Amino acid sequence: MSTPNKQGSSAGFWAESRGFSPYESGSWGNTKGALRELDGRLGKLGIEGRMVLEETMHVEEVSRTQRIGEEGWIVTPRGKKELRRTPFLARARNRVLEPLFELRPEGGRNGSFDRLLFLNDDIFTHPQGEYSAAYSLDFLDSTLLRHFAFRDSNKRPATNLPYPFFSSGPSPEALLLNLPVPVRSCWHGMVTFDAALFLPPSNFRFRGSECCLIHYDNPSLDKGVWLNPNVRVAYRV
Repeated sequence: MSTPNKQGSSAGFWAESRGFSPYESGSWGNTKGALRELDGRLGKLGIEGRMVLEETMHVEEVSRTQRIGEEGWIVTPRGKKELRRTPFLARARNRVLEPLFELRPEGGRNGSFDRLLFLNDDIFTHPQGEYSAAYSLDFLDSTLLRHFAFRDSNKRPATNLPYPFFSSGPSPEALLLNLPVPVRSCWHGMVTFDAALFLPPSNFRFRGSECCLIHYDNPSLDKGVWLNPNVRVAYRV
């Protein structure tokens, strides 16, 4: 659905195939054309949502001058005042959540929602099961991506080790058996949440670091955070 420019697109999809909300900000290639074509096809299927297509690329956004009163800027070790990337991404993810409330029954529209799926430019199938959050595996060549947000079931950072990627404990044991892998925190190319987390009375939103703190904030971790080793996403640059 998009080129290998990973900084330009984010999308939310909520079950039961009733809503799709892409947010695109200056991706390379024909991302906008592909999304418009997808929007037309989804409309014919009766799938509602909102599509946001912007012209400003991520590199332009983080290179601009701070606006008066604008938050999220810091003085970096390079001696420059720069926009933090994680608040930028948190705002993008929160924007794709907005139509979720417009489509809720209380708003006079159709449907209720049980799953919320965030995805990058990946090919995917809909995951099933009971969970607070579930993730895919991401690879670049043979390297497991996104270590910064990865914590195993014992809350330890994922090491830069070959398969099975963890040093010890329930996480590598499950991965070796090709079973759902218990983790404490994760964010890969595809993640699905229990939609109740983002609906009243919880009304959760992303905050920086948007990939890690969403699990720290989550009150429904009794269902677990899981990595599905059967869902694998490969990237190229």
